[in-house]
Amino acid sequence: MRTLLSYVCIAVALVCTPFSAMADSWSVFVYMCGSDLESNYGAATADISEMIDASPSDEVTVIIQTGGANKWQNFGISPKKISRFMVRDGELNLIEELPQANMGDGKTLYNFLNFCQKNYSSDHNVLLFWEHGGGSAALCRGGSPQAPLPGKGTAAPERPAGDDRGEPAPGGQPQ
Repeated sequence: MRTLLSYVCIAVALVCTPFSAMADSWSVFVYMCGSDLESNYGAATADISEMIDASPSDEVTVIIQTGGANKWQNFGISPKKISRFMVRDGELNLIEELPQANMGDGKTLYNFLNFCQKNYSSDHNVLLFWEHGGGSAALCRGGSPQAPLPGKGTAAPERPAGDDRGEPAPGGQPQ
């Protein structure tokens, strides 16, 4: 579902782009914090599969950074490392692996963006955050031990079922 929304956003951007810019190059940078959505349900793996199946043209570069999950369901992605991939010609190609880092830390995001700008910058660049959908303030806080709360040195606590959808925690109080 998230991938569908992502592709709709890209399609809208392309439709609203003047035809003179259509021949320009595009880069899509996906900051994918797997969280429990990947560990428990394989949602990130499913979306990576959709990106591979979409086979973007040579004018579109897709770079994915993965992290923040206890377990990855496929593609040999390690939960103990930050991994960077390129989607090209119907394949997921490993670019590099880095030591584990907190995907919720601004420094980790900065390093990814810096890497993308230096190596894959295009005429048009798109950044997609893949996670629970809590916006940048809640990025990568979905219950993964690799995703500490901002300003804290400990892992994010497991949230009660339903809390990530904005429903109140037990006792009726939102967290």
